[in-house]
Amino acid sequence: MSDLSSSEMNMSGAPLRISLIAAVTRSNGLGSGGGLPWTLPKEMSHFRRCTTFLPPSPSPPAPPPRSSSPRGAKSASPSTSPAKDQRMNAVIMGRNTWESIPEKFRPLKGRWNIVVSRSMNVSQLGASGQEGSNGSPAQTLLANSLKGALDHLSKLQSLHLLGRTFLIGGAQLYAQALLTLPQHSSTASDDQQHSSTASNDLHASPFVLDTLLITRLKSDLSCDVYLPEFRSDDQIRLDEKGTRDGSSTVISDSAGQQESKSRGRWKRATHEQFNEWLGATEKDLLPAGAVEEKGLEYELQMWLPAQWCFSSTHRS
Repeated sequence: MSDLSSSEMNMSGAPLRISLIAAVTRSNGLGSGGGLPWTLPKEMSHFRRCTTFLPPSPSPPAPPPRSSSPRGAKSASPSTSPAKDQRMNAVIMGRNTWESIPEKFRPLKGRWNIVVSRSMNVSQLGASGQEGSNGSPAQTLLANSLKGALDHLSKLQSLHLLGRTFLIGGAQLYAQALLTLPQHSSTASDDQQHSSTASNDLHASPFVLDTLLITRLKSDLSCDVYLPEFRSDDQIRLDEKGTRDGSSTVISDSAGQQESKSRGRWKRATHEQFNEWLGATEKDLLPAGAVEEKGLEYELQMWLPAQWCFSSTHRS
């Protein structure tokens, strides 16, 4: 575990942006008995697509400097090809989520895997948590807290080795993220509309939760763990109808569920926004509306922070 602070690790000054991705029932059920009460291969493919798609680098790493040549020696012509993009997306998960993944699929391929556990050690992880022989970071890392995991990733981000960051479970990490991490708009146009005070608060935080990727099952299956409710009552009613939300400040208690302080402060993204975020082309657009698989209906959703969540009365 590094003893560097997150601000020291991320020399770019940009906050580490986190996306929460989860499949939930109509009433926000996440699972039962440590597993999922459904088996949906197409939905799993959607999870894989979201967590592996790597957007273009905003600031590609510079090519290595030319080595100096002795006087009189012919120097090779400089390479015009850009440096290889070594970034990977990252997935953060708790121990139970890690152990629920079949061993043959661990770690999740092509992604940094960060496992959060206070009781696990590297040998129990069943994957290398050590640096590679060439000093490169290990693909699978162990952290004892969510902040520890984010500190690891801040270091990777400062080294231009990190793409997007996804929180993939379980329930405790989801709740911690929704209840404690500040929010951040995903679009530059929204950023420009925030107050200077909110902007200063945003940049003061090294971590922000700015995207929720939700697969919303239209059924209520038996679950024993739940995602905290992040929608307002009006948004829930509109979600039930399969329509995009407006804005609402209606808040009431939901029985059996932990309430999110950010409830009603998220806005449903459009189908076009989700496709753009995922780099979709005409050939692989996300399905609009409900998808039916194995007798269950679900909808693929993306939620972004509403502008008013940065007001002085609602700032995290």
